[in-house]
Amino acid sequence: MLLWLISIIRNWLYDCGIMRSERYGVPVVCVGNITVGGTGKTPLVEYLLRRYAGRRPVVVTRGYRRRSRGLVVVRGAEATTPLVGDEAKQLADKFPEVWLSVSADRRQAIAEVERRGLGGLVVMDDGFQHRRVRPWLSILVCDYTRPPWRDRCMPWGRLREAWRGRHRAQVVVVTKCPPTLSPSEAAEVRRRLGLRAGVPVYFTAIAYGSALRLWGTDEAAELPCQTPVVVVAGIGNPEPFFAYARSRFAQCRTLAFPDHHDFTPRDLRRIAHEVHALSPHAVILTTEKDSKRLPPIAGIRAAWFVPIEMKRLRLRQF
Repeated sequence: MLLWLISIIRNWLYDCGIMRSERYGVPVVCVGNITVGGTGKTPLVEYLLRRYAGRRPVVVTRGYRRRSRGLVVVRGAEATTPLVGDEAKQLADKFPEVWLSVSADRRQAIAEVERRGLGGLVVMDDGFQHRRVRPWLSILVCDYTRPPWRDRCMPWGRLREAWRGRHRAQVVVVTKCPPTLSPSEAAEVRRRLGLRAGVPVYFTAIAYGSALRLWGTDEAAELPCQTPVVVVAGIGNPEPFFAYARSRFAQCRTLAFPDHHDFTPRDLRRIAHEVHALSPHAVILTTEKDSKRLPPIAGIRAAWFVPIEMKRLRLRQF
């Protein structure tokens, strides 16, 4: 109740102009959510970087759980996980020429992009609650598997703010939909979202790529589906990834860790124990984000990770 009330008062102060939001000369596209963790923002940011590649996009992010401090501005090719955080490192590996401006103060990060003329468009990751910046376009990401209209504010639920905050969004993207989602099911989700007239809603699914080798002595080009795997995930909502692994591999064990988890020696011993207990031929399978933090483990043959992309479902726009 307290967080719900605070968020309503805070947003009212910004909406009335008592607290000031700043607009910048460079267009800012904000990608964010209301639900804590695992809604699929990063694949959407990747989509926008590809979609607007000709405008020299720059990523502005907080760099959650990074070990550096203050403002960090670096090209993707020079980024490391300790410097920018795991999600930003995932973006950096796919877009080595894109600049990353990392700071808890997004205004400072955007101002530095403008001062140095680093690009013609800013994609602000996880900035929906960062009201000090007034974006050119605000995109709200909602997870189909965890409907936010059924949730409550923390600590009783997973909402960062009152659900009425959704009305700040100019576009809504529903992620992790089943590929077989029907137009009638999409229409029902649109109704449940309770958006104002004219706000477009797009429906997307996760597209899993072929597993890529992260480390180990196994030189195989592909990971056969008969390979026993221990699936390791430290993301906000690991269940869709676990379901994918169970459908893909005949022998599968799962290990869930907290979002953005830093793997300790004890964690690595636990993972190794599960691998050895499953099969002498077992390997580790992990997410693309976790691949930026999972170090080699002695005695384990190999670790693989699965890259993902956001796939828009070809339904009519609602």
